[in-house]
Amino acid sequence: MMKLQLQFRIIDLKDKAMVKDTLSRIIKECFWDYDFSAEDIERIVRKGSYKEKMFLFQKILANSTNILKDLRIFSKEELKELFKNYRVPQFNREFLQNRKGIAEYVFFDKPFDIPGLSWGYGISKV
Repeated sequence: MMKLQLQFRIIDLKDKAMVKDTLSRIIKECFWDYDFSAEDIERIVRKGSYKEKMFLFQKILANSTNILKDLRIFSKEELKELFKNYRVPQFNREFLQNRKGIAEYVFFDKPFDIPGLSWGYGISKV
């Protein structure tokens, strides 16, 4: 089985196109109901408190259309800690549990099974 190697990095200001694209998508999709700027998001990622980073992580996990790309604004160590401490809320529980599981599978090769997508799901044995 071939493993996919992903690059983890904090926002790299050298890649201005990637930064602009990622931050504008995060603001549009995750902070449409807030008055956040790209600089606000970048500040949280670089030197925000753990609470601020968890808030950003939760907003991306719940709302981003490209969570696998957008979560890469965090370092691998930060992501490990954020996933470890994230508690899936009751609202949209199944949706958020699946997104969390898929992201952990991709980033950390953690096993995850979506029952509705498993072979034999819903087939009764006669």
